[in-house]
Amino acid sequence: MSVETQNMLESTQKKGLALAEKWSRLPGKTISGYGSSGTVDFLQGIPEDDLYKRACMAQLYENTLHWLNSMEESTRTLAVGSFEKFVSILRAPLIA
Repeated sequence: MSVETQNMLESTQKKGLALAEKWSRLPGKTISGYGSSGTVDFLQGIPEDDLYKRACMAQLYENTLHWLNSMEESTRTLAVGSFEKFVSILRAPLIA
């Protein structure tokens, strides 16, 4: 593997782990339906030592959030539904 490829993989892993930290301690007020107090751990159920799976899920959550935020609220509600339901669907295959 070339040095450039190795650097790119390390950079991607660092970004994923930083996102995993974010999504494991997301303030409840950030996502509607979770209240304004406390934090929500969207990575709950994924072992802390499984860094690859946690990084992948966090990156998936981040990409999905950006995609959903790019839509207008009426379009998002009709096409996708609430983010909380959508997130549960994303988690199911990786938790099992």
